Amino acid sequence: MIAKRVGASLLAVFMIAGAWFVRDRVDSDGESSANAGVLVCATELGDICRAVAGKDLAVVIADAGTTIDELGRIGAEPALWLTFDGFPQMLNITREQAGAEQISYVAPEIASSSISVVVRNGRPTDALVEACGDPVDLGCVGEQTALQPAVSSVDSGIGLIAVSAAVVARAGEVVDFNDSNLLSWARSFRRDSDSWDLTAGTAIATMQTRPAMLVALGVESELVAARRDDFTVLYADPMVRARVVLLTPSGFEVPDDLRSGLTAALVADGWDGPADPEPGSLPDPGTMIAIRAAWTELG
Repeated sequence: MIAKRVGASLLAVFMIAGAWFVRDRVDSDGESSANAGVLVCATELGDICRAVAGKDLAVVIADAGTTIDELGRIGAEPALWLTFDGFPQMLNITREQAGAEQISYVAPEIASSSISVVVRNGRPTDALVEACGDPVDLGCVGEQTALQPAVSSVDSGIGLIAVSAAVVARAGEVVDFNDSNLLSWARSFRRDSDSWDLTAGTAIATMQTRPAMLVALGVESELVAARRDDFTVLYADPMVRARVVLLTPSGFEVPDDLRSGLTAALVADGWDGPADPEPGSLPDPGTMIAIRAAWTELG
């Protein structure tokens, strides 16, 4: 199984800067497309990118939120980007807000996995199911302070999708952080999650190395098959799916077999193939942008 995390020493902002360096070098060699030969990858997908595309493309690893911030600036050139559904839309919203030109693209689905709550077997599972049901109410999970539920940073793709799903489950269709009840819930949830040092990169990956962690939100595919008997997976109600997509700007050529190679590697790593399961809902991209900003300010 391909490893699910990348080295903590790689700082996303310098990775993005590396992409611009490669872009400039490629352009000087006469390529017709800016950022030709570069594949930007969400941090959670970094090892997959290196294994599949590392020989053909310059692979740049960065948190999905960092990539939106960098590619959303005026003058930033588009790039081939392996990310999650919702993030290409957020990128164009960010570019519009900055006064930058919209990116024309296609974003075929590569793989998907359910947003899930992974619970250590035994009393933690019993307590969470009794409080929040099975399938589980993600808004309720954020209230379980005794279990200290963990979730990844909202700068990450999986983290922002999971946090957004929980916020929408708690708040309903209208998310307003001026609501004192929602604000109190969010502060408590973030405080519980921040009490954990996510040394393995994501909440679920860290949980598998940290016996004291009882509950984590993320995607089902993060749970290593060899450890599955130690945990219970609770699916969200309503169902939410993280879908890996390959943002391909207009005019960019995708190397032969890149898409199929990425799908095969992700499926081997525990993801579902494109369109294998029934569709799940995803929070609105505009709402996800607002949630990321509000969640960051809570810190």
